[in-house]
Amino acid sequence: MSSVTKPAHVFGRDREWAGLVRFATSPSPDVRLGIVSGSRRLGKTYLLDALTRQVGGFFFAAADETETAALARFGQALAPYNGGGRYAFANWNEALERLFSAIPGGLVRP
Repeated sequence: MSSVTKPAHVFGRDREWAGLVRFATSPSPDVRLGIVSGSRRLGKTYLLDALTRQVGGFFFAAADETETAALARFGQALAPYNGGGRYAFANWNEALERLFSAIPGGLVRP
């Protein structure tokens, strides 16, 4: 497993950090996209944002919003990784296809 330093601002959570690092540094070509879910207010977004910054990955946090709004936000977040502009997606299948073509090879990261 490749070593990814846990930032100083992330206190504790060693087990969770180690699991996320194992995923992010996996040599498997099948590891490309991670989805984390769970109860609110446990620090999922905080940990994932920290990890993404450490490994230079693409991170998108879901929100309680309509599918149309979420797809629009996803397009806005993804566009800079492919030269800018604006993406508009009809559904999540289309959005994920674009994600994998915009950021090819291995874990989704720039």
